[in-house]
Amino acid sequence: MIPRYDFADVSLEFLYTFAEDDGIYECVATNPYGEDRTRAELKCRPKRSIIYNTQLPEGMEGVSKLQMLEDEIK
Repeated sequence: MIPRYDFADVSLEFLYTFAEDDGIYECVATNPYGEDRTRAELKCRPKRSIIYNTQLPEGMEGVSKLQMLEDEIK
């Protein structure tokens, strides 16, 4: 996490998130005139580690033929 301060704007930048980063984050700003708060909920959803979908472009019949030949050998 990287806090950013740009004049009157303050933000928190997340470069990477993990499941354990889930939760509610609260920012509290105070000065001699008072206090203000804002909250945000972060929910992390992991990506699959194994890609199940084909990465081959459409129209790759040659790959299907190779698969058929391999299946015949077995």
